[in-house]
Amino acid sequence: MKWTITSILIWVLSFNCSQTIPDHLEVLTWLPEEMRENSGLETVPGSDLIWSINDSGNKDHLYGLDIQGKIVKEFNIKGAVNEDWEDIAADEKGNVYIADIGNNSYKRDELFIYKLPNPASATGDDMEAEEIEFRYPGHKKNQPINAEALVYHKGRLYIFSKDENEEEEELVKVYSVPAASGKYTAKLVAEIPACDDNDNCRVTAADISPDGKTLALLTYDKVLLAANFLGTDEVPKFKVIDLEHRTQKEGLCFYDHHTLLLSDERSHGEGGVLYRFELPR
Repeated sequence: MKWTITSILIWVLSFNCSQTIPDHLEVLTWLPEEMRENSGLETVPGSDLIWSINDSGNKDHLYGLDIQGKIVKEFNIKGAVNEDWEDIAADEKGNVYIADIGNNSYKRDELFIYKLPNPASATGDDMEAEEIEFRYPGHKKNQPINAEALVYHKGRLYIFSKDENEEEEELVKVYSVPAASGKYTAKLVAEIPACDDNDNCRVTAADISPDGKTLALLTYDKVLLAANFLGTDEVPKFKVIDLEHRTQKEGLCFYDHHTLLLSDERSHGEGGVLYRFELPR
């Protein structure tokens, strides 16, 4: 098929116009083709880059992007396999945790989180991963637990369920494992009612604010905020923010205390965008 300048312009305009993006979602850039299935965003101390991964079926790579979406750094992760990478988190030292926790077919018995040293100080093309292996408590083969969201807080990693059995679909289950290499049975630490719209409240990413006080959860069209939740026994009260824009959003991180970065996968002429979202004050 021959492409003329006119046909290319028509395609580009139709692609952009297919997405009606509200003003409160600032489009920073369209992500490169290599990041069309991006899943997870994070920042780390000592680096101005935004760190991201792709989900299942893609390379075992960690990408560092600038705010214009250009891939500045790319590391091959040795000792890790991208079975279904879904989110990334970071600790106060900048160690990065890649969550290989996707389980859409409910056939995985062992799940993994890969710990990497701070990529800001990494050299060369490779990084070596430490392996954190876990299974869910009371685990039965093909137990229907699927998760896509991970945060680090005070030496532990917290995993937020996306799909559970239908009777408990309205609850997000929160599991925890130590942020150190080894084999563990995850601990169920909370069951939280995220919001009252089950079909649109499945959690796809998470992050915690730089001061450790605010938890943010992402769905395809909402951001859910809770204060001072992790590490307590209290049931959090979430503030639900409707983004008024539904795409396959799977990346979220705090850029500063009051600003989130969001990203979505590119699918059916939509997504593949890095957004900035200012939290209401």
